[in-house]
Amino acid sequence: MSSINLIPVTFRRRLLIRRRLREWSVIWILSVCGAGSVSLAEYGIVLSRRSQLAEIESRCAPLRDKEQATAQMKQELDRLYDRESLLAKLERTDQPAQLIGIIGQAAHGERLEVHVGSFELTPVTQTVTHTVVDESGRSKNISVTVEKYQLELSGLGLDDLAVAGFVASLRETGIFESVMLQSSVNAQGMPQDVRRFQVVCVYQ
Repeated sequence: MSSINLIPVTFRRRLLIRRRLREWSVIWILSVCGAGSVSLAEYGIVLSRRSQLAEIESRCAPLRDKEQATAQMKQELDRLYDRESLLAKLERTDQPAQLIGIIGQAAHGERLEVHVGSFELTPVTQTVTHTVVDESGRSKNISVTVEKYQLELSGLGLDDLAVAGFVASLRETGIFESVMLQSSVNAQGMPQDVRRFQVVCVYQ
């Protein structure tokens, strides 16, 4: 059997357009709802991560304070080290003057029996070896380089007794590590008892 559609074509076209509009409206609404749901989920994740970040920052705040305090302490230590280095340099600068005063006191004493004519200060390095025993009971040698100063004095003494007293006075000061009379000979062109001496002192 055949049927005849008596609905006008224009009306059918309008119905088809309306149906398509309803379908696309539903699709658009569903898309908007889906996008909104995803956005809300992402926003919730962002808020959660922000709260976690704030909690971590609050936990790390003491560490930042400690870092700042450590940096300030380091600056203070550097300043103190610089000051110590400067004081050491100034002390080394003042050493010749101090040594002259010590030598003058040792040379003059109660009577003017010794005259120091030459004063030479030179730095020297010595290697000192120490024997240590480790935990296993084995001994080993450790070498350490030590910087010292050598002071060479030469001059004239009234006699051997005056030179010996001068050397003893230098040792009694307690400043020098060692005081050694290197030579004591007759002074040419001087009375017989007058001695020309040379003394070597070592100190750190």
